Amino acid sequence: MVADREADPRAEAAAVSARAGHTRATILGVPVDLAGRQVVRDRIHAHLGGQLAGMLHLLTLNPEYVMAARADSSFLAAIGRADLIVCDGIGTFVAARLAGLAGIERYTGVELIDDLARFSGFSEQGGVFLLGGRDADAASIELGKRFPAARVCGAWSGGHPDPVWDDESLQRIEASGASILLVGYGAPAQVFWIDRNRERLEGIGVRVAVGIGGALDYLSGHAKPAPPLLRRVGLEWLWRLMHEPWRWKRQLRLLPFALLAVGDAIRTRRTYRILGPVSPDDRRQDSEQ
Repeated sequence: MVADREADPRAEAAAVSARAGHTRATILGVPVDLAGRQVVRDRIHAHLGGQLAGMLHLLTLNPEYVMAARADSSFLAAIGRADLIVCDGIGTFVAARLAGLAGIERYTGVELIDDLARFSGFSEQGGVFLLGGRDADAASIELGKRFPAARVCGAWSGGHPDPVWDDESLQRIEASGASILLVGYGAPAQVFWIDRNRERLEGIGVRVAVGIGGALDYLSGHAKPAPPLLRRVGLEWLWRLMHEPWRWKRQLRLLPFALLAVGDAIRTRRTYRILGPVSPDDRRQDSEQ
């Protein structure tokens, strides 16, 4: 349950989204925001610069998230409480296009990390903290090499998404002075972690929190990123499967996702229900049900 507060800073963010035409829809019953890259970047800047109060929980949606959320109501609810849900995987992007949803752009976790690193260099707030992954320290060093102006202020792989580790993780984040938090615990753990610790993160000065999954392992060198050509055509999943064949069971979720998305599009031509501007009150009500 999310506690009700007299003044929720997310109310202002929702109002900004409404004025900008930022609309929430669903793909197979899982929410996604019809927001292009510039809308997302503007929201990030607004939180980092203090124009919008509170923390922005930014979530990158892919087909694995969608299928997991359809099977787990608590994960679905946690996704719905995120402030901004962007289209990450090629599957969700194609599903949105099949539905005729306008204004949506694919914004991958890798692109998002690069942008956040750049933004940290000219933010008056603190820098970036990397949490999780196989080697967050190596990832932080690599991020600093790629973006010399970036402010990378801390990293820790020693924790765990289990709640018993929350206090130590939060203490390390607070000590670093970070305003941007990248969480690499994978799904659904990283979504639950950010959702559970939202108010505490806001209290220690975090302004943007994003679950980035395996992208930390790309940075640290523990995983090899797909070549640019495969990324452009949306075949990162195939590259990852070739190099990590143990992922085949997870990749099987792509087939039912594709069949469901195409089937819905054929039956109704617009099966993705438009929900309208996101209200923080709606998130609280959902969490209390």
